[in-house]
Amino acid sequence: MPAKHHSSPPPTRRTGARAPGGEARPVRPADTGPPAPRPPAAGGATAVGRIPVLDVRPVVQHGRRPAKAVTGETFQISATVFREGHDAVAANVVLKDPEGRPGPWTPMRELAPGTDRWGATVTAGEPGLWTFTVEAWGDPIGTWRHHAEIKIPAGMDTDVVLEEGARLYERAASDVPEEDGRRDVILAAVDALRDENRPASARLAAALTPEVDEVLARHPLRELVTSSDPLPLLVERERALYGSWYEFFPRSEGTAAQPHGTFRTAARRLPAIAAMGFDVVYLPRSTPSAPPSARERTTPSPRPRRRRRALGHRLPRGRPRHRPPRPGHPGGLHLVRGAGPRPGPGDRPGLRPAVLPGPPLGAQTPRVVPPPPDGTIAHAENPPKKYQDIYPIAFDADMDGLIAETLRVLRHWMDRGVRIFRVDNPHTKPVVFWERVIADINRTDPDVIFLAEAFTRPAMMHTLAQIGFQQSYTYFTWRNSKPELTEYLTELSGRPPPTCGPTSSPTPPTSCTPTCSTAAGPPSRSGPSSPPPSRPPGRLLRLRAV
Repeated sequence: MPAKHHSSPPPTRRTGARAPGGEARPVRPADTGPPAPRPPAAGGATAVGRIPVLDVRPVVQHGRRPAKAVTGETFQISATVFREGHDAVAANVVLKDPEGRPGPWTPMRELAPGTDRWGATVTAGEPGLWTFTVEAWGDPIGTWRHHAEIKIPAGMDTDVVLEEGARLYERAASDVPEEDGRRDVILAAVDALRDENRPASARLAAALTPEVDEVLARHPLRELVTSSDPLPLLVERERALYGSWYEFFPRSEGTAAQPHGTFRTAARRLPAIAAMGFDVVYLPRSTPSAPPSARERTTPSPRPRRRRRALGHRLPRGRPRHRPPRPGHPGGLHLVRGAGPRPGPGDRPGLRPAVLPGPPLGAQTPRVVPPPPDGTIAHAENPPKKYQDIYPIAFDADMDGLIAETLRVLRHWMDRGVRIFRVDNPHTKPVVFWERVIADINRTDPDVIFLAEAFTRPAMMHTLAQIGFQQSYTYFTWRNSKPELTEYLTELSGRPPPTCGPTSSPTPPTSCTPTCSTAAGPPSRSGPSSPPPSRPPGRLLRLRAV
């Protein structure tokens, strides 16, 4: 799409400044500036507009995906803006809400002199899909001021320069509202510029006062306005930006009479968790054990295998039931939700459960879980590790069916109040699978948040964030010393695209390093370091990359 540009309309004839006797006098004909350019003919569209606006940021995949922010978050919008010659140029940001209504006037400033890089700080509003554009424009008053501050002290073309300024100020006054006397401030400067009873330096000084600057900063005279293409901005709720997670096992909250806890007994623990400062209760899934292989079926075992069922495990009737074996009926999850403190003015947000959904085991058929030649059911492997509770599903065998089943499982738990999901190893599934799943969920429930538990290469982690995941694991756990942590956190806060929401988890349950597990620092020449003070487990903090 070509950039768009237009000029400020010429002023209409009106009553202007007061004469010494108090009567109004007509304003002198003002210079209307260059004529508005005609729209380019069909096929004559240009890559840049009259004032080039290039490299607008934040941008994700050339604008095909939205950049992200949360309500109340302040971030920078920047662009490269310049023009031919030495005339002054300026720019501003137009931020529009999901209804298409523009926000307040937001001027940009040159971030570093001589770089042509302009930026402005904006604040995200209500959740939804916003858009923003950058408008660049010629600044005739800025150009005139630069020339006047050189020529007037040198006595060069004094009368011509001052009259040029008076005409420009008259044009600017036509766009200034009359209320609060702001237009009168500009018209007073016009009178001063034409007051031949004053020295030239005093006439110029009257047009450069802070009061005049304040009005013109809000109502500048703009020429050749050129707009960039609109870019999308997805504004989400605050919990998508940061939060402290408490990894909570309801079965551990038992009693002497009933050692195995339930949702009901676990709910009593929530006030203490909230008092420690946690925002989210994370309920890990109960993972199903894979059926014994043919070899296992013929090999005697000293103890019977324990079968665990996941939230979507297939039960005998052929449909997955979403019921863990011991914590209780899913209705008990409402007890966990209801026991948390409710958000209020100045209060910490209420605790909300986050559940990790297992693969849609109801869809496990030979078509999507192809068996090896020996007829056994294969399980995932990452040699030397073997994950007998994970089946390597062939997603391309029935992508639509797997997506439909995953959506059904997710919405089942959403109906019970779950609004945050931690997804295990999403980088081992097709990216397009997650893009379709998250888009379908967020289309109807934009407050639902997905955390990618993805320890993998940066390209995959960044792409998962771009296609919908609000948060992502990082390699924080494998950085132990202060220099390592400083270098890595600097990298996370600087280079990732504006979609990446890295989280720092000191105690990931499946991959703790020795330093993390023992709470002991790295060895030193003076001997082992003493253990640090105890800390609450499972804390995740999202760091916004800017």
